[in-house]
Amino acid sequence: HFNSGAFLGSFSGYSPVLRVVSVSTLGVSLVFWFLVFQWLIPGRLIPLRLALSLALAGILGNVIDRISRG
Repeated sequence: HFNSGAFLGSFSGYSPVLRVVSVSTLGVSLVFWFLVFQWLIPGRLIPLRLALSLALAGILGNVIDRISRG
């Protein structure tokens, strides 16, 4: 059996170029919103900033994996 994934598996039917553009655009938008939230969070909430940073690292790791391995 092949696990196509719940979310990013929806891009599997696209051409390779369109898939890379779609997933890259998703990654850039996540980084943008991450920076916006980091700017809006007060400086004293270090644990929240750290948690968002770790979540973004995991998400971008998955996006990079999808781009490099299809």
